[in-house]
Formats: sequence, C-alpha cells, structure tokens
Amino acid sequence: VTTVSEEVEKAQRAMGEFLLANHPLDCPQCDRGGECELQEVIFDWGDVEERFFENKNVAPEKFLSPVIANDPQRCILCKRCTRVCDEWMGEDAIEAANRGVQTVIGTYGGWLNCSQCGNCVEVCPTGTLLDAVYRHETRPWELEQIISTDAYSSDGMQISIGARGGLVHRVVARDRYVDGLNGEFLDVKARYAHGFINHEDRIKTPLIRYAKGGKFIPATWDEAIKFAAEKLGEAGSDAAVIASPRLTNESIFALKEFSAAVKSARVAVSDPFDLRPIFENLSVELATHAEIRKARAIVLIGGEPEEEQTFTAKQVRQAVRNDGAAFICVNDTPINLSRRATHFIHTAPGTADAFALALLDNGSIDAAAQKMAVDPSEVRRAIEAISSAAGDVVLMFGEGISAEAQRALAAGAAKLSGEGRRVLLHPLARYNNSVGANDILSQRKSVADALKGAKAALIAGSLQDAKALDGVGFVVVQEIFLTETAEMADVVLPAASFAEVDGTFTNNAGNPQRVRKAIEPVDQARADWLITAQIAREMGSDIL
Repeated sequence: VTTVSEEVEKAQRAMGEFLLANHPLDCPQCDRGGECELQEVIFDWGDVEERFFENKNVAPEKFLSPVIANDPQRCILCKRCTRVCDEWMGEDAIEAANRGVQTVIGTYGGWLNCSQCGNCVEVCPTGTLLDAVYRHETRPWELEQIISTDAYSSDGMQISIGARGGLVHRVVARDRYVDGLNGEFLDVKARYAHGFINHEDRIKTPLIRYAKGGKFIPATWDEAIKFAAEKLGEAGSDAAVIASPRLTNESIFALKEFSAAVKSARVAVSDPFDLRPIFENLSVELATHAEIRKARAIVLIGGEPEEEQTFTAKQVRQAVRNDGAAFICVNDTPINLSRRATHFIHTAPGTADAFALALLDNGSIDAAAQKMAVDPSEVRRAIEAISSAAGDVVLMFGEGISAEAQRALAAGAAKLSGEGRRVLLHPLARYNNSVGANDILSQRKSVADALKGAKAALIAGSLQDAKALDGVGFVVVQEIFLTETAEMADVVLPAASFAEVDGTFTNNAGNPQRVRKAIEPVDQARADWLITAQIAREMGSDIL
C-alpha cells in the first residue's frame, strides 16, 4: 500500500480543493478557527488552486437546541455527527437529508429531540455544529487547557477545562487535549453544566450566625475559623463529621483525620446509596469500562445508567450494537437502554431482587418468576444466555435493588464463573466520588445515626435532607452555595469547586484519577481539605 507518492499527493490536494468549493472562507470569525480539522488539512496541503467560481450554498445560522448552534454552510458532509448520534447514543436525532449537492445535515422538525449530550459538536471537524454556551466568548488558543475529571458522573470521564482570566469558558473531551477512558465522549452535564463555577450566587465570604434564628453576618476567615473551632471543641466526641461524596479523596481524608482528632465516631457520608454491601463482599474483580465494551454478556438489574453513569450506558450500547453482546435488562420500568436488550424482563414494581436470587440459585426460577409476575421461560432464557456466554460477563446493579440482594450478588458472583467465562461486577455508584468516600470512610455510620444526639456537626457539602439537622446544637457547613443545609448552619465557610482544587476522584471501576486546578478559587473560597485542616489547627491538632 503506497501512502506517499506524487499521485497520492495530487489526489489529496484535489480533495482539499473540492472541500473548499462550497466552504465559506470566514475563518477569522468562525469559533472553530484554530481547532478546525479542515483548516489543518488545507495548511498541510497548501497552494490549493481554486478553479471553481460558482456561488456558495448560503444558509443562515440557526440553533438546533439551547446548547447547540448550527451553521450549515460550513458542513463538509463527513457525517461524523450522525454516526455518534446513532452508534454512541442510539438516538438518531440528527441525519443527512436530501441528495447530491442539496444534501444537508438536519433534524426531524428542525429541533434536536435528544439528550443534548453535545457529542455531535465534539466530533464535528469544522464550525458547522458549535457549543452555543461557549460560542463567541474567546478563541481556542487563548484558553489554557487543564485536564481534569468530571464532577458529576461516577464513570470518571476525563475532561479538558478551558479557562482564561480566572473564568471557565468551556469543557471538552477532544483527543487533542485528553487521552482518557472516555475518548471524545461526554454527556450533557459534563459538557455544559460548568456555569456554577463562576456563578454570581456563590458564597463570597465566611458567614456567622451568632444566635439561632438570627441573620448571617459576613466575617473574616480568622473570625469564622476561631468561632467554629471553639464550638466544635466544646462538643468534642459528640461532634458529627459528614462528608459529601462529591469531595476529593484528599478532602474526605482530612475529615476522617479531623474526626480522629476530636475522638468522634460520628462519621458519615451524605450518599443515599451505601456501597458497603457490595464492597465488603466482593468475590470477583470490578469491570473497567473497556471490559464492558468487550463483554460477551451484560446483566443490568435495576438502575438507569443513562441518567447517572452515561459512559457506562454508551459502552453497553456499543457492546450490543457492534459486537453482538447479550444484554439482559431486568427492570420494573422500560428504560431507554431496555430497547437495546436482547432479553428484557419487565418485572412487577420492586421485585428485581428475585431475579438476582434466581441467578444464583436456578432452583428458585419458578418462584422468582411468580414474584416478578413474568413467564418462567423468560427468566430461564436470560439465565441461559448468561451461563452460555464465552468471555466476560458483567453484572451491573445499584440502589435499585435491596442491600441483601447487592450483598448476595457481590458474594456469589464468583460461582457464576466457568470454563472460558469470567464474571465481573460494575456497581452503579451515584456520585463522582462515592467509591472514594466508601474506601476512606469504611467505618462510617448513617447520616441519621451520626447526627442523633450530636451537639455539633461539621459538614463538607450538603445533606440529602437538611431536616436531619433539627436538634443539632451547632452546625458548620463548607459549601459553594447557600443550600438548604447551609441555610441551617451557624457558620458557613465558602468552599472551592472541583475546578479550583488539586486532588483525586475514584470512579466506579475503582480507579483514582487526577483532579487539577484550572483557576484560582473565586472570591474568598478555599479548598475543603484546607478549611478542615485550619479548623483542626485552631483546635490544637495538626491533621495534615
């Protein structure tokens, strides 16, 4: 195969000329300028002779959704956007219409009826599809690209934060910046939900409420730290320490050390999904996302990965679509992923546990089917597909089934392995660092137990239910915004966001990944680990 020759070069230059025949040469005002693949190709194969003098196909710029803009005249009909919409997302929301020179990339009804993931924008080589949130804000070469980890999903997707002058302008996952487990894939939250970082409603200064029911008074950091340390010191071992599963591992470790310094056993994580039944009974390894993609059988019992673990869902779709993997989906609700299932068992509400037990004990299939209100043959066919798979079998489950079923699946998974068949687990953890919090605070209590009878509480982040703080004498909250939890505090300390700290998150495959500082903390915010360490130091303990 000859890839470099005069004939090949002539063909490449001709292709560049054809691509420019209908392409507007408005690079100085195009948002993709500096990152445009067509621009790079033409630069590499310069001195392109323009021999066509026909009119350009001019079409007005428009919006396909609130977050995706479209300039159709810049399209080179590569059809990458249509492929990722089909192959990655399974949505088919964007497609090529018309024929010949009239071909355009369009949507049904002129509007993108989809999850707004923006992956079509990510793979577009020109300025045809654009990020409407970032559009016309700055030029790509003016941004500092900082590689970090997604703060929403437990999948641990790698992202590139584009920052300039203390502002976060965009988040992308282009391979030119990132070489992470997710490649160029991101979901709608990772890509577009970064406006909170520089939001005007963020807490700007420490706040102290000197009397219950009184107003918050802005204070200096020294005043707030001293006041918080004094009250927490008075509570001693009756002070509760609660960590958010959104914090970095380093901040959670600081809270653990703080609880040891005050000799308190009242430690908790504000995560409604307790991972201990799974991780304390593991009999097989955790599945990586690459292993999910190449699995021969995937079992999803309860849960909805497309909402919280979007990259996991994408790997499942591709394993089924591209490699013909068996996909057994057991749920009491038809979810989007169930459309891809080779075996969908639509159970009665709250009975998915029965399938988990039948999977481990084939003798209980009839009883399980009766409980789930399905035909026993459906259950047998699904279990047969699992037991006959040659290769990796991945069991996925989360808070959609009971703790007893989680414990049984984690402990009994090894029994499902056989000759040529390896069974792996993939817990559907809810938050970006749920697994890290489980690892570090393994001896934790529930939030209710930690707060019951507590005289004081140090909370980093917010609680699922702020009413749990009723009856706690003194509350210190480290937060970004004045949430319901912060509104009930006596001292509120402004915390830094994930884009303003260095640290690590641990994803649902058990991999710690770097979180890097993209900008300096806004206003007077400080990293959570630093705040906790300063309170401890004021109390006479050097925890870090």
